Formats: sequence, C-alpha cells, structure tokens
Amino acid sequence: MILIIFFNVILSSSYYDLERVKPWKPRLTKPTYRLEMEHLLATSKSKADSIILVNEPHYIDARFYYGLLGYRYLNDSHVIKSNGLFYKCRW
Repeated sequence: MILIIFFNVILSSSYYDLERVKPWKPRLTKPTYRLEMEHLLATSKSKADSIILVNEPHYIDARFYYGLLGYRYLNDSHVIKSNGLFYKCRW
C-alpha cells in the first residue's frame, strides 16, 4: 500500500513537472505578428519611423522592437478622410 502511494506521488509530480516545463515545445520562436512586422519593414520603401500602424493590438511591440508608430485605435475626431485602408488625419 505504501509502495503504491509512493509511486503515485512520484509519477504525478514528474507529470506536472513536465507539463510546467514543456520540453517538446520550441521556446525561441517569434509570434506571427512579429514576422508580419518584419515583412512589412523588409518590403516597404519607407523608413520605419514614417510607417504608422493603426488598430494594431500589439502596438507596443511595434514601437519598441521595430521603431514603428503604432496605435491601438484611431480616434474618430482626428479622421478627415478615409477610403477603408488609408486615413488622412489631423494631429
């Protein structure tokens, strides 16, 4: 009986250790949104500080990793003209 309890404790603790560490999952991969930002910079003819991302959920990453100007949302009071993709704004 004691032997069964001992093995149960050892097996459950090692199972939870493996679930916590996740050794089979790659650790140094970039998320897809960061790969898309790198692709945007590679294909753009403009400098990074002249590109403005609007409605970007990862705007802080865009600012600090790549030097892009990113905003979570665009305030409607700043929009002068919109064609769906590009906005003309007053700041």
